[in-house]
Amino acid sequence: MNMRTIKYFSVLSLLIGIISLHLAFTVGSVDNWQPVQLPFPSAGHAVSYPFRIASSGRFEIAVATPIETDKYTIGLSDTPPVSCDLQLILTGAHDFKMEQQIKTLRRSGRSVSCNLDYFTSEPVNLPQKGDYVLQIDSKIDVEPFRHEGAMLSFTRSENPVDSAVRYLIIKVGSYVLIVLALIGFLFSTRRQK
Repeated sequence: MNMRTIKYFSVLSLLIGIISLHLAFTVGSVDNWQPVQLPFPSAGHAVSYPFRIASSGRFEIAVATPIETDKYTIGLSDTPPVSCDLQLILTGAHDFKMEQQIKTLRRSGRSVSCNLDYFTSEPVNLPQKGDYVLQIDSKIDVEPFRHEGAMLSFTRSENPVDSAVRYLIIKVGSYVLIVLALIGFLFSTRRQK
């Protein structure tokens, strides 16, 4: 292999490594996975928050609330959906506007160590990356959240473990490409001397 070919592949490896590393850190960032965290609004109140995402995708409303001690022994499958009356309004660039009524939140998990129950809505699709504003209006008090309080987040509707592993592999591959590019540059400059 001649020096010109080694330099070409070194430059190509460096460019691919830098671009994929940038994408892995941008798309895999926490702000792209859970861009909004707000207190859950009580009846007659609204919360809103501007956010930016680096890639399109499916998102859902996720609510975390302290476990009610008298319902601590109820299993995940025994818990009925929570009735609510929320108005979800998403606005974005290019006159994007989406409105959705949320009438129920399903119980999606429990953390005994953190003493929290988790509830989620049906997912919505954000068609493109960019700037958005999320607004949630609550028309009624939601029973499990009224006494204990709750935190609301707007989060991706994907398995975060699968994606975290995928972005870790991309980051490692990117670093390997960058190191190979540097080795190629060093090798080609030493051979020329």
